[in-house]
Amino acid sequence: MTSLYTKVIAIDGPAASGKTSVGKMIAQKLKFNFLDTGIMYRGVTRAAIDSQVNFENKSAITTFLEKMDLQIIFDHRQELSILLNNNDITKSLHTVEIDQNVAYFSTFKQIREFLVTQQREIANHNDIVMVGRDIGSVVVPDSIKIFLTASVLERAKRRHKELIDTGATIELSDIEADLNMRDEVDSQRKESPLTISRDATIVVSDGMNLEGVVNFILNNILSRKL
Repeated sequence: MTSLYTKVIAIDGPAASGKTSVGKMIAQKLKFNFLDTGIMYRGVTRAAIDSQVNFENKSAITTFLEKMDLQIIFDHRQELSILLNNNDITKSLHTVEIDQNVAYFSTFKQIREFLVTQQREIANHNDIVMVGRDIGSVVVPDSIKIFLTASVLERAKRRHKELIDTGATIELSDIEADLNMRDEVDSQRKESPLTISRDATIVVSDGMNLEGVVNFILNNILSRKL
């Protein structure tokens, strides 16, 4: 739970719904810190792939997490770095390989509990915009809750552009199929499934640009709740 001395804005939603871009701009405008909790799961996914740990063995997962040093660093420009065992891996976490594996590793209870503990600690000490799948429903249930979504095709087009801009070669249809799979995994997993909190405000961003979504949230939701 959050401290009474901090404000937490939770923006949840499915993969590639624009949570990160929207949340970051809102944080900048409000002068809040910003945390994309998905980057933490990507960091663990990177470590898991590199470790070759047998994730069917619960004790092996526990040992893996005990040995892993994952740090979230905020700087004065509201930028974020993620360190894995003192190595900055921030710029290496948006790859096709991690896209295709992060949903799998996010299903493990030990991993989710490990990261949720870190996320709650961060929320207790910062005015912050946090984005993810279960921020409002599990991590910080007394936050201001927004559920940001869009159609699968709209989300696939956005992710396709992001990957093409990085030099990746991938078909739009493959991304759409991957997002459908991730939606199914996220909504049906046993631990902290993707759900819409009853007191969350739903924002469907199809046909809206980034600034339009941000202004809508600031003017119609946060102006009434902050």
